Amino acid sequence: MDEAIRKLVTARREALSGADDGRRPWGLALSGGGIRSATFCLGLLKSLAARRQLLEFDLVSTVSGGGYIGATLGRLCTNAKSAEEVREIERAFGDVDRARFGWWLRGNGRYLIPGGLRDTLFAGALYLRNLLGTHIEIAIAASLIGMVLAAINLVLWDSVFRAVDLNSVPPDSVVGVSDLGSVHSLRLLVQWATQWPTLWFTLVGPFIASIVLACAYWSVRDRRSTVSMLLQVGMWCALAAGACWVGPQLVRHYSGPGWPAPAFVGFASCWVLALLWVLWRSRKRSPAQLRNDLTDALASVINTALLIVMLGLLDRVGWWIAAESQDMRASYGAALLLVAAALRGVLPMMLSQKQQAPGIGKTLMLSIASLAGLLLAFCLAAWWVGVVYAATLLPVFTPSGLDFSRGWVWLGTIFVIVFSYALVTGRNFGFLNVSSLHMFYKARIVRGYLGAANARRLGASPTEQVSGLEPPQVPVGEVDPQDDISQLHYAPHLHGGPVHLANVCINQTHDTKQKLFNRDRRSLPLTIGPQGWMQAGGAGWAQARGDGALTLGAWTAISGAAFAPGLGRLTKRGIAALSVFAGLRLGYWWNSAEAGIVQRGAAVHGSPLLMKTRFMLLECFGVFPGSSSANWYLSDGGHFENTGAYTLLRQEAALIVVADCGADPDYRFCDLEILIRRARIDLNAEITFMKPRPDADWAHLGAFGSLNDLASTQSQACLALAQVRYASGATGQIVLVKPNVSAALPVDLVNFKAANPLFPQQPTTDQFFDEAQWESYFRLGAEIGTRLEGDMLAQVAAGAPGMFVPDDGQPQPIMKAAPTGDGKAPDKDSATAAAVGSMSRLQARVMRAGAVTASVGIGTAATFAVAAWQGIDSWRAQRAETEKAENSSFKELTEHWARLQASASNSEASAQLAAELLRTGDLLCREGRDNFMAKFRLSVRIVDDAKQACARAPAEQRTPACARLLDAGNGIDCLQPAQAPPCAPRYWARDYTGQVGSKQNCSGILPAPWPAVVWLRDRIRDVGPDEVPIGSAPPAAGPAVQPYPNAAPGPGVEPSNGTEAPPPPPPPPAADICAGTVVYIQLYGPALRDRARSWRGPWRTLGASVPPLEDVLSTSRRAGRSPPVGHPEPTIIIRDEKTRPCAEALIQTAASPTGQPWAIKLRPQGGAETKNNIEVWLPRTGGPLAN
Repeated sequence: MDEAIRKLVTARREALSGADDGRRPWGLALSGGGIRSATFCLGLLKSLAARRQLLEFDLVSTVSGGGYIGATLGRLCTNAKSAEEVREIERAFGDVDRARFGWWLRGNGRYLIPGGLRDTLFAGALYLRNLLGTHIEIAIAASLIGMVLAAINLVLWDSVFRAVDLNSVPPDSVVGVSDLGSVHSLRLLVQWATQWPTLWFTLVGPFIASIVLACAYWSVRDRRSTVSMLLQVGMWCALAAGACWVGPQLVRHYSGPGWPAPAFVGFASCWVLALLWVLWRSRKRSPAQLRNDLTDALASVINTALLIVMLGLLDRVGWWIAAESQDMRASYGAALLLVAAALRGVLPMMLSQKQQAPGIGKTLMLSIASLAGLLLAFCLAAWWVGVVYAATLLPVFTPSGLDFSRGWVWLGTIFVIVFSYALVTGRNFGFLNVSSLHMFYKARIVRGYLGAANARRLGASPTEQVSGLEPPQVPVGEVDPQDDISQLHYAPHLHGGPVHLANVCINQTHDTKQKLFNRDRRSLPLTIGPQGWMQAGGAGWAQARGDGALTLGAWTAISGAAFAPGLGRLTKRGIAALSVFAGLRLGYWWNSAEAGIVQRGAAVHGSPLLMKTRFMLLECFGVFPGSSSANWYLSDGGHFENTGAYTLLRQEAALIVVADCGADPDYRFCDLEILIRRARIDLNAEITFMKPRPDADWAHLGAFGSLNDLASTQSQACLALAQVRYASGATGQIVLVKPNVSAALPVDLVNFKAANPLFPQQPTTDQFFDEAQWESYFRLGAEIGTRLEGDMLAQVAAGAPGMFVPDDGQPQPIMKAAPTGDGKAPDKDSATAAAVGSMSRLQARVMRAGAVTASVGIGTAATFAVAAWQGIDSWRAQRAETEKAENSSFKELTEHWARLQASASNSEASAQLAAELLRTGDLLCREGRDNFMAKFRLSVRIVDDAKQACARAPAEQRTPACARLLDAGNGIDCLQPAQAPPCAPRYWARDYTGQVGSKQNCSGILPAPWPAVVWLRDRIRDVGPDEVPIGSAPPAAGPAVQPYPNAAPGPGVEPSNGTEAPPPPPPPPAADICAGTVVYIQLYGPALRDRARSWRGPWRTLGASVPPLEDVLSTSRRAGRSPPVGHPEPTIIIRDEKTRPCAEALIQTAASPTGQPWAIKLRPQGGAETKNNIEVWLPRTGGPLAN
């Protein structure tokens, strides 16, 4: 026994009996199991106290629910002023049914919400408030990450925007890199690279670092040779110099690729760096240490690369949420929160079942749940990143082009606000606990259980008797400071009460100093004793100080924090994330340094910078430093060991009575398994379970059985015996009390079992006991406790020689009533054992009720399954009807279209087609429904041809159907031409593949380039924008277009043919007449593409910015919408009269592609940002059949 505990035990014995008899201590272990365990253990204590055995136990070790009752007993004993008052408390426990504190405990069966609806609303409001606070902290962390990613995007997007002239990018490019030495390959590299997340560019750093580390590893020699390494450095330098000279020669004279030489120079440089590093480090490190350091560094580089990949995916998904699913962004966030709550709501039920499923069933289930949690965490982080992107990156896209300054302004503003809040509140470490459910849980335990010892709350002495018919009127919702007590002042042993030891779990998943610890357990034990005595892990006992010692109620709540991100050996990062997202945070962050209980070598003083946010993320992902840090994450003691007997084994108790109340419906004894294994590994204590000898002569033998007997339905045993051989050579005995029904129970318990087949092993998730449930568990504990007679316990503590044999797992013969030694009739226990030895543990009506319950359950499941199938079948039938209607409508449309094609001049055919389109669109394209027309590729062509046919007729001769079809305000969106935004948000700010129309590709006036990228832009532009890309067919031959008319002959020069000289041509337009103007070229199909492309160069010489051509037919087809009607002649549309001179200059430098004169139309639409835009529309070139 530890010295600190020995002193406490000696003090209680002297206070109770006047002297310490020197015997080894007896211990009572009250296991975890929530209110189920607390209520059963109360009944067990009643029976022990009624036989005056409760105070025979020196130590009471509690976990979780057992701690509720253990703390109540300790609080009552702490209030006692003398040994006689302690004995009075024992007598009151023996008659707890009529004691005032017993009435209070019974009335708090629903201890979490004892006040009914008011308490329910109170708990709901508290939960939602704390959930909001938790998600605000998560949002701050995710937003800071999002702002860093946004800044990286702004820098890279702006750099590429300034360095790459979009007009020089080929319209049809092949994604790939074939020749890095050519400018064309450089353009292809840009096109290929801009298809990936921007952050992945930084993978170049880890890639180079990995090569250097690998080369360094290979260059380490067991025998160090400086000369040899210097010679290798010289060799690689010489080879690199040779590659620099040979490479250009091969390219110039043999048309070789240009990339091998630079690649070899880079590889040689890696070898040089590696050799120099090894040469420098080998002076102080051995070869084995160098190799270990290099391998560890390589692992860190790989970890960094994986982090970059993950952040890149986060960046890309965040952009998709911000720009490509704007309408559904809020819905996605709500859905993520609901999914987190739903998934985490299922986990407590799964984790409360401690039995292992066959094979890897439960392990696989937990792994899948963890993966789901990690995926949900990623999605939630991406959602917040998307919110940041919507506020910082989307403002960059304006109707007139890209304006990156807007993004920097928004980013700076948001960063100042968010980071300032995080920085100012970052030291508020206590927020982690006040935003969890710990405070609520603690308050309920303090009021419901510790309040039972508060005479002021109960209105009289807690041990006073009350009538069940006239209970005292005590307000339940008031807070009384006398309910709780500081752990420093908690001393139940001072006047003879048992020494109360509460057990807590320290979660530890890693060690920052890479020290060895048990990674399978992921936890350490923490034992809390009276007067602030504490023992953490394998360290000795130390007395806490100050506020860090906390209170009795706080430690009781922490010991019962079953549902938390930290679950000891079951801790998984995904499940921890689900717990945090759903707000199920019962654990507690405790600063052990503040209490003076810190482990040797732990980091006592951590950085306060963003401390709150950092530890919130650690909790969210289940990363707990444990003993390597001063800040410990504490949770349910059952996450380390659930029976509570582990602490008593450390004190080498002579007798340990264990109330094993953990949920164990299959009686697999998983908690017992963990106890035996850890006692053997940690304490070198061997636990051997026994079974009664069939021929033994002992009056109490019928109460015991083997572990198989405790699980069998054909046995009445609820007690089992185990012998302990401690490391010191001493022996001890364990009496295991396992809740189970038996044949001699009262009628109300039998009927409750019939109505509730899982009784007495109902799940721990049920924390709301009604009167019948509370009374059933309490009475069961009392009934089983009657078997713990005083003389029987004394004989067991002495070893009960000759009464038991080791349990070999074989069937036990039926116990017979053994005659007493003097030949008298068997006593009551032996007679009862003989009478019921062959009886079933379950009565007949209980078994029938169980069968009926199973049948009802199957019937209910079948009913729900049928209803679900009917719903699915109805949805499928409705979907089939919709598809049938759509197909029928489209068939009618194609028939009308065929008649239109056969007789293009028939106005009746066009009117019928227009009427059918209007009918179909009104029926199947209503608001809120899918775009029916977009499902058929031919539909765009049909609508386009119908509009053209209707437009041929003069306005006054058009039929009503045609007039309605051509009306842009007809209300049928699927029949309207696609209106592309002037500058659609796009990842990388622009599309560099040439596959997107110019108006959607944010083409505009380029800002002044950075000096650092002028050279790169010049290199990219050295291939003309109109040259044919590599591998593509040459353009079709066509008439040459003179950018300007031929110059007039000089004065006095007569024409050669004697005709009259033509009038002098107009002077060429000014070189900057179109400065600041953006010219968009719109065409229908590829017929005029080469002709229009030839105008871009001359128009640029006028100062205009001319983006790539846009084929409106292709754009409309991709969007599934009808294309614009267009214009019958080449048309230039201006938005402001100030741009008319530019339009006239464009006409002067470009001949009409159809021979028709150019038309200039003024359409003052849009805002000031579009007034300098000019649209050039080329007509269709094939009538209705044109593409």
